[in-house]
Amino acid sequence: MENHRQEISAQLAGPRATARLLAGLPALGLLMAAGLGMRPLPFLFTTLPGIGCLVVGLLLNVAGLRWTDRMVRKAEDSVR
Repeated sequence: MENHRQEISAQLAGPRATARLLAGLPALGLLMAAGLGMRPLPFLFTTLPGIGCLVVGLLLNVAGLRWTDRMVRKAEDSVR
């Protein structure tokens, strides 16, 4: 039984890593935009559309991480 749990945990490592990578991509996008001479941070923090984009993006990012975490936990709980 313990071997089966370890196997499931190993198989779920990929989806967990993918979720973390996807959660970090917006930060990479901001860095790329800044590198191209754009000013993403002033837009996101000082304009109404920017604040809206920031809030919606953060909410979607958190929702995606929670959703992935819930799926992984369900998969782990089904083994127990």
